[in-house]
Amino acid sequence: MLKNIKNYAMALGALAIAFGSLTFMSFKAAETAKIEQEYPYRFYGILGEDGESFHWQSANPVGLTCDPAPTGACSILSNSPTTPAPNAMPAPGTYIVENGAGKLYQ
Repeated sequence: MLKNIKNYAMALGALAIAFGSLTFMSFKAAETAKIEQEYPYRFYGILGEDGESFHWQSANPVGLTCDPAPTGACSILSNSPTTPAPNAMPAPGTYIVENGAGKLYQ
């Protein structure tokens, strides 16, 4: 009897873990879809030759790597189709950092 209770408890625990994992995965997918809907435009930060200035572009940089720089983003997702101004981050609340805290492509 005690052996059966332990087996049932272990099976119930395994089901709880599986259900919890499935629930968290579905929230992650929904959150990603919501972010992509709210911020549909992607911009990449490109570090200038001087190592201090930078600009944003919508085309994915080919042959460049993401290295440390002062802005805090390799790429951002924006709710505006307008390319952000050089050497500046967009207005707060209009973008989220997608990749690379403290990094730009160079």
